[in-house]
Amino acid sequence: MKKIRFPLEMAEGKMVKELDELQEYFDLEKALEYFQNGKLQKWLENTYNDDILEELEELTGEEEDFIERFTEALGVEQQEIQVDVKEILEKAHLKEKLKRLFPEEKVEEMVNSSADSQEMLEKLIKGGRKKIYLIGGTYRIPENARGIAFTGVGESKVKIEEKDEYKFLEQRLQFNGLLPADEESRKMMNLDDTKMVFLDFLKLMELQLECI
Repeated sequence: MKKIRFPLEMAEGKMVKELDELQEYFDLEKALEYFQNGKLQKWLENTYNDDILEELEELTGEEEDFIERFTEALGVEQQEIQVDVKEILEKAHLKEKLKRLFPEEKVEEMVNSSADSQEMLEKLIKGGRKKIYLIGGTYRIPENARGIAFTGVGESKVKIEEKDEYKFLEQRLQFNGLLPADEESRKMMNLDDTKMVFLDFLKLMELQLECI
């Protein structure tokens, strides 16, 4: 069966169809993304570079010398730029998930604010993201989350860690398209600003009683 060739976009927007073109216009981040989603492997297969394909299929992305082995296999000089391989591969994985549900322009808008693991969620919170998409699974919403709008993609659930109603309302969180993971979380998610006014009133009364 004839193999259908397709181009890969590299540096300067160059669409490469041959190995020498890929080497000339090599872009490490793009190549890593194609490695994660399998397009690079398919491209190598279709361009009859089976020896390189075999070398790449031995890699997982978690090796300490991954970049060195990755670039050496492709016949390009090891890149001097420092990249977070794990972050690039995670981003590529997220893109593939989002592409099943959203048009490409929307995916590009969402990917840097999306998480499909607790670790990624906490990284986004720490990074100051104010809008976060949660892709499938169950997520713990920590007490340090502040002023964030969470949106569920697929069937996603959240477990609220803050158990004090007043402190939870002070977090100013929003939840869209998300299900509570337990009854306590459901109770918290159903709270509104009216309840906060009531709790403020109770606190004021407590302070007045303490002064008597």
